[in-house]
Amino acid sequence: SSINIPAPTGYHEISELSPETFKLASSSTPSQNKLLAVFVSETDLGNIMKDKPVEFGRYMLLQTYRPIEDKTISISAFQKMIDDIERQQEKLTEKAKDKSNLRMDSASKELSSYYDITMKMKIGDSVPLGVFDKKDNSMGFAMMTKLKSEVEGVIVDSIFIGATNFIRVQNKIVYAYVYANYQSQDDIEWARATSKQWANEILKANRGNAPVQRSKDSGFLSDIEWSKIIPKALASVIVGAFLIIMLAMFKGLINLIKKKKNT
Repeated sequence: SSINIPAPTGYHEISELSPETFKLASSSTPSQNKLLAVFVSETDLGNIMKDKPVEFGRYMLLQTYRPIEDKTISISAFQKMIDDIERQQEKLTEKAKDKSNLRMDSASKELSSYYDITMKMKIGDSVPLGVFDKKDNSMGFAMMTKLKSEVEGVIVDSIFIGATNFIRVQNKIVYAYVYANYQSQDDIEWARATSKQWANEILKANRGNAPVQRSKDSGFLSDIEWSKIIPKALASVIVGAFLIIMLAMFKGLINLIKKKKNT
């Protein structure tokens, strides 16, 4: 049966309304992940409908990991993943950063060609902020990451908060990513609270819909190499901040154009 994904309170899914936004988010999605949905605020929704610039200060993405999307995940396997993340936060975040920079290099070249401008993107320091939500079927983990982008010679630094919630729903795993362009502690608290609430809403919307587990089910996974999967999932949250990076870069480009006009 299909998984029910309610939109976070105050946010709207815009894949059909704004294919361009979905395409931008897709371009930063690692090939082994599948982007299912993009959620934006009501303010951004209004700007999209008016064809005006969008802020992307806060938004959400929903993804799955293709190699296991058709497999069922046991509670014990899910709990092992949570234990691994708690135990190896620093190590996993560093691995994720390395994987993210590879994807950013590729995306930079694609966008430089598409927009006919010179741009570079690089992941700076990435600091794990720890596990903020832990239940039988969901687990929330936050990180703070510095992004360095350069567009037409203008260097723009930005910092984002990425909250990743791994949710075991109907014996499958979905990645619910919540983003905030960091300005103050309020953005960290918002990301954590929103991620936790969204996970609760997803689990509630699917309560009673889980298929019966069978021990001989050939698609059932009880022992997974989380050491390979987790860094990729955390790398996805970093490159998923692509919309924030794009906003920072184009603001830098706009400022450059204004500066040239005034000289």
